[in-house]
Amino acid sequence: CCISNQRARFNQGWAEEIKTPSKHRVEPRCEHFGTCGGCNLQHLDTEAQAQALENVMRDKFRQFGRLSPECWLPPLTAEAWGYRRKARLGVRHVDKKGGTLVGFRERASKFITPLRDCLTLDRRVAALLPAIRHLIENLSCRRRIPQVEVACTEEAIALVFRHLRPFSEKDRTQLSSFGVRHECQIYCQPEGPESLTPLWPETMPTLSYELPSYNLSMAFKATEFIQINGPINQMMIDQAISLLAVGPGDTVVDLFCGLGNFSLPLARHAKQVIGVENSQSLLTSARNNAQRNNIDNALFVAADLYNKEQCRQFFSSTEGNLLLLDPPRSGALEVLEQLPQKQFDRILYVSCQPATLARDCDYLVNKRGYRLSKAGIMDMFPQTSNVESMALLSRQDI
Repeated sequence: CCISNQRARFNQGWAEEIKTPSKHRVEPRCEHFGTCGGCNLQHLDTEAQAQALENVMRDKFRQFGRLSPECWLPPLTAEAWGYRRKARLGVRHVDKKGGTLVGFRERASKFITPLRDCLTLDRRVAALLPAIRHLIENLSCRRRIPQVEVACTEEAIALVFRHLRPFSEKDRTQLSSFGVRHECQIYCQPEGPESLTPLWPETMPTLSYELPSYNLSMAFKATEFIQINGPINQMMIDQAISLLAVGPGDTVVDLFCGLGNFSLPLARHAKQVIGVENSQSLLTSARNNAQRNNIDNALFVAADLYNKEQCRQFFSSTEGNLLLLDPPRSGALEVLEQLPQKQFDRILYVSCQPATLARDCDYLVNKRGYRLSKAGIMDMFPQTSNVESMALLSRQDI
């Protein structure tokens, strides 16, 4: 092993030679493994991957929070390949490498790995990668297309072409023809997400994913955030509702609610759900999804939860006994510091960054008197080291 960085509590490095392979080591399936930054755990079997992610979470609890849950939840796992229904593919035109490159960025680099296939992408999209590259190569503004965003549902594939120069009429014709030929929805995005414009078909069908356990159809825009792994998302929602023990007398507050992925399933069980979101686009989608599914006990309000005054005002005017939050990677310490004393019986924290989860749980346990009842990982991103996790905190006096 070669040590590259020495820290106070740990060292960083890499293996120079493997003399005795672990029994869990397997041959990576993808020809781009080791170069592409999309995956970094293909050399581990899937069971060992889940254990490795849980070990990361355990380490972060010890390192940042000096904590351990009373009970570890079994990992949530599903199909390890072809699961990715949302992705952003980088695009770059490099003459020395043969023209247009389409793929994920290389590990720790801005260079693009030119992908002929991707085993974690929805297989319909993976099969189109060479055709997408060929399409862009023949557009007049091929040097000014930095990204193609992908969104998949059971019925549809949407491709969003980010372009920094207007498309010519010939470009638009080629893009539309590609959509017709490959049965894809084609969008143009000349600026930010609000500039999203449908190109083909002119009357664009609504994108939506289903949550059959709750009789819900969740509509979303092609550029909006949804969980990339459909089966794990369903299991995650089921587990969240079970852990919170939601009943018909409960009012649930859902912070960072997005387009209602947790809020609307919760509304099927609770007296009321109050979702909070700062993005106006997502807030509109959440309200539309409530209407789309005939749900009248879900209220969605706008607030910047990282603004202390707005956060304080929200909590002072809101009654609820259960709390769910799914913050960004930076965590939610600033939000938790504004919580009223003893308002919430149970707090369910969904996280995509175990270090900030551990830090925030440390605050709730050691400053607010909650118990860390249960915690576990969800393998939302198989073949990668991304750790999606969930922790249940309960008041000491109940």
